[in-house]
Amino acid sequence: MSDLAQDHGGPAPRERPQGGAEPREAAGPEERWIADRAYVDAKAEATRAQNDARFAEILARLDRMPSNWSMAGMIAAATATIFGGLLGVLAFGGDRFDGGVQAASASIRQAIEASIEAEDAKKTAEENARRAEENAQRVAENVLRAEENAQRVAENVRRAEENAQRAEENARKMDKIQRDLDTLIELVRGRSGG
Repeated sequence: MSDLAQDHGGPAPRERPQGGAEPREAAGPEERWIADRAYVDAKAEATRAQNDARFAEILARLDRMPSNWSMAGMIAAATATIFGGLLGVLAFGGDRFDGGVQAASASIRQAIEASIEAEDAKKTAEENARRAEENAQRVAENVLRAEENAQRVAENVRRAEENAQRAEENARKMDKIQRDLDTLIELVRGRSGG
């Protein structure tokens, strides 16, 4: 094995020298180094030749590609062709095209009017919803006030009932006092002789 093969861990080179004869055993380390170097140089040269061939092929393909100007021209021609075809179809339609434009403008106008009406309806609905909400709040406030008034009325009725009970009690007490007074007056008259 050569020193180079030993350094890189690979097998020794097996190529024949350029004369085609079998490789002879190198006599010393210097001759082995020269043989290894020749082998590496031959491999590098072969790789360069392959790379040069590939680059030449790529450059040839690039030369055959269209330039930017020719591609722009093709795009412009395609655009003009499509535009011309559209004009031809429209011209062939004649009156139908004019009628279609008028119908389209009328339908666009109707769509715009419908959109405006829908927007107005939406605004009106939102305004009505806002007013309905305000009215619902007012009704809720009025219901609360009515409940408070009903509670006050119930309280007043309860007080009135209490007052009526007190008045009945007072009337009974007054009747009793009146009877007691009448009895007392009769007793006083009975004793005074009269």
